[in-house]
Parts: sequence; C-alpha cells; structure tokens
Amino acid sequence: MWRKPISIFFALLLFHGSLNAQEQPRQRKPNTTISEILIDYGRTRERSEDAVLQQARNKAFDGDYLLKSIGISGYEDNYYCIVTIQHDIYRPLNRKAIQEMTVGYGRTMALAEIDARYKAERMINERLNSATERRARKDAMEAAQKRQSAAGVNEPVILDKDEDTSYILKSIRFSGSTDDYLCYIKFEYMVMK
Repeated sequence: MWRKPISIFFALLLFHGSLNAQEQPRQRKPNTTISEILIDYGRTRERSEDAVLQQARNKAFDGDYLLKSIGISGYEDNYYCIVTIQHDIYRPLNRKAIQEMTVGYGRTMALAEIDARYKAERMINERLNSATERRARKDAMEAAQKRQSAAGVNEPVILDKDEDTSYILKSIRFSGSTDDYLCYIKFEYMVMK
C-alpha cells in the first residue's frame, strides 16, 4: 500500500531534479570547444532520446550545445540513444589531452558500458598517480613558485585542474549478442604538460 506513493514521490523528486540545467554552475568560463559522445537507455526510443538530451543539457556549459549526430537502436523494451554534441568547456592551460581505449563486458549493453567506464576510471587513476605525472606536477608547482617569488607575491600556489569531468567519451561501440555484450570506448582526459 505504501510502496506506490513512495515510488511516485521518488519519481517526482527525480523528475524535478532533472529539470534543472546544472546543479552547480561551473567555476570558470569556458575556453575551448569540444565534441563529446553521450549515451543513455530507455524502454522506448523516446525515453532513451529524452534521457540523453537531458544529459547533454546538464553536461554543456549553461545548457548550450550543438547536436551534431543522433542514433537510436535496440529492440523490444531495451533501446539506447547515442548523440554527439559540441559544447564549450574550460581546459586548464597547464594540461594536455590524451586518448586511450578500453573494452567492457556484460550481460546487457548497459552493464558492458558500466564495466568499460569502470576500467577507464581505473586507467585514468593509475596514470594520474604514476611517477611521471607526479614529477610533472612537482615541476609545475616549482615553476609557479619561482614565478611568484620573482613577482614578489607570497600566496599559496594552486595548480590549475579540470573541475568538470574526469574524462570525455570520444567513441562508443557495441558488439556481441544477448547475454554476452562487449562495449568499446575511446576516452580523453587531461594530464600535466
């Protein structure tokens, strides 16, 4: 008896939260334009499209983006929509972008995607904690401190970083069949110059 009102309450709460363009405004103004792939799922084609377009509004600075491509696929009550959007982001000046690729496995396409994204996060974490990256951050910190001391400024040095996202999805592809899917993703993230 209580389950239905509670589930309706949570559904309304989620719907209300999805109407906002961004929960927290970006800290810095954008300085570059990128293309990014987004994907979402739904029981109907329309739901998958609505979900991914809401993602695009949330992802883009002030909800402003260009929809460059859209594709819907699936069957019965298991659809997905993939879009390519172009939007502005803030790119730290002391960072460079690198691209890597990974593959995920799962019983469904969504689970394969989750596995691929988990592996991407793990790869990024390993790279950002590597000795090479730590040396690059140390060198950047020392250079910034030298510039400050030469200018006569005595403030703490804060290295520029990307606050918006850990990586940008550049491509996604599925293969396999029912109960045995593979998801290949190419992603881009920032490291020190």
